[in-house]
Amino acid sequence: PTLEAAARRLGAAEEAMVTWRCLLDAVRSGDRHEIEAWLEQTRALGLDVPNDLHRVLESVRSQEAASLEGFARCSQVKKLLKEAIEGAQIDEPSVLVKAVADAEAEGAEVPAVAREILAGRAGGGGHSAQGPGDRGASR
Repeated sequence: PTLEAAARRLGAAEEAMVTWRCLLDAVRSGDRHEIEAWLEQTRALGLDVPNDLHRVLESVRSQEAASLEGFARCSQVKKLLKEAIEGAQIDEPSVLVKAVADAEAEGAEVPAVAREILAGRAGGGGHSAQGPGDRGASR
């Protein structure tokens, strides 16, 4: 073996070490894109990839999909909550009650204004279920 061949082998070994280190960092961070990129690099270098790494990637993909589904549900709940708040302000409280319950079930933040509207209705203050022409008629 010549010095040149030894230098090539050393360079290849160093590249493999860097690739494994970067792949490990990607796995630790749970970054699907990074894991995929470094797995592609391992294949390009002809390295043997343990099957466990493919299972880890599938797990990260599943977690990402679940997170995206949760985000979509939360966004939908927030949209319905906004519409319910607007409806409650024009005397449609049942929609707001359901929207708040759905938001809480999804772990979404319920805006203070929604709670204030519901509290006002429960306490008889602020917003009433009377029609616009009935306001103040009972005084």
